[in-house]
Amino acid sequence: MSHHLNLTHRIEVNDVLVIELRVVKLCASNAHAFRQAMKAHIAIPRNIVLDIAGVQFIDSMGLGALLACLQKIKVLNGQLHLCELSQTVSHLFKLMRLHNTIKIYGTCADAVQGFAVLQS
Repeated sequence: MSHHLNLTHRIEVNDVLVIELRVVKLCASNAHAFRQAMKAHIAIPRNIVLDIAGVQFIDSMGLGALLACLQKIKVLNGQLHLCELSQTVSHLFKLMRLHNTIKIYGTCADAVQGFAVLQS
C-alpha cells in the first residue's frame, strides 16, 4: 500500500507560507516522508500555516513529526499555525494539550490572518 504524501504550498499575504497536507493518516508509514517534505519549507525563518483538512488520524510518529517541524520553525523565529482540523484530530490535540503549544484555527484564512494580528 502506497502512502503518497500530497503536499502543496503557496505564499499568502505578509509572506505567510500555506502548506496543504492532503492525506487521511499522518502516521508511522509517512511521518518520515512528511518531515523530509517539510524540511525544505522550514529551512528559512518564516510563518507557516499547515492546512490539514482531510487528515483523520495522527499517531505518535505523526505527532512527533509535527512537533519536530514546530520546533525547527520556532528555532528560526517563525511560527506555525494549524487549520482545518478534523474533529478526531482536534480532539487528539486537546487530549494531548497541544492546543496550548500550537495555535489552531478553523479556516486557512483565519490562520493566515492570525499572523497579521501578532505583528500589529
